[in-house]
Amino acid sequence: MRLPLAATLLVALGLAVGGCGDSGSAADSDGDGDAQISRAEYVERANAACRRENAGLEEAMAAYLEEHRGDGDPAPVLYANAVQRVLLPAVEAQIWRVERLPEPVEEEMEIRTMFAHQRISVDVLAVRSHITSIEAAEKRFARPAKQMRAFGLDDCVIGRF
Repeated sequence: MRLPLAATLLVALGLAVGGCGDSGSAADSDGDGDAQISRAEYVERANAACRRENAGLEEAMAAYLEEHRGDGDPAPVLYANAVQRVLLPAVEAQIWRVERLPEPVEEEMEIRTMFAHQRISVDVLAVRSHITSIEAAEKRFARPAKQMRAFGLDDCVIGRF
């Protein structure tokens, strides 16, 4: 059975005006209803989220390396395992938390680009079976680190840059 053209148009108009599905707004998933925030507030909240995810990361990396140093794996395999089992999950959690924050409207593309570069670094390291050092893995985050520092997200930087 076909709907009359007028009924179809009314349904389409109602969906367009009322909206349907996900609005794409990060504010909706944050749960606190902020539709828009300033850059300064975003930087403060993002840095706090990154500090939470990075708390104890260096100690966890050191503990993993110490615990598995005697497993018989060559150093590049040990480093790859440490990066994939300790560092990358922390970075992924950091990205997840920050992406849930509402973004300042004028800064959306810059923010999304920074975290897209962060995600690319994660993806590249996730498939490496050998990593020459932890510092070599951290260097993979140099591009997003530079972008994040320029934006004021110092606590979201991975590595010593």
